[in-house]
Amino acid sequence: MTIDSGKGSGKMAWNQMTRWIKRAAQVEAGLLAGLAIAGLSLPVIAAPSDMYKPQPLPASNSISGEITVNDIPTGSGGFARDYRISAKTGDRLEIELTSDEFDTVVLLIANDGTTLLENDDRGDGSTHSRIFTSIEQEGEYTIRVQAFGNSTGGKFDLKVTRLRAL
Repeated sequence: MTIDSGKGSGKMAWNQMTRWIKRAAQVEAGLLAGLAIAGLSLPVIAAPSDMYKPQPLPASNSISGEITVNDIPTGSGGFARDYRISAKTGDRLEIELTSDEFDTVVLLIANDGTTLLENDDRGDGSTHSRIFTSIEQEGEYTIRVQAFGNSTGGKFDLKVTRLRAL
């Protein structure tokens, strides 16, 4: 049996591949044994869910912050910062994000990672962002504050208002 990359190069017989895999495993085992003898170990890498911990929104439901290149890359050249908020079924929220330094985008993300709502410009001619929503399921939500496009970011104000019926 021959393994082919599909490009006509990189062909390797099955027995060669299995020998290569066994040799790689032996090298790894030797490395780990050598580290153990020396009293060393490889660092333990936490599971992604243990590493990602958005900070809770303060009790005031507002925060002034700054997005920098040390925050979450958005994949479009910009950066974002996440905040956690608890909400109950039926809660009505206004989430407002403003900045004089960058074009804002605000997202409301469910606990399973699904983006529920997103707003770039709130419609008043500014580049500020605003979301109005009614919570359908009690739980933890993430509010993502990000810069539009490939902007590095800057200072911002985030405010969440829990609306009441009149």
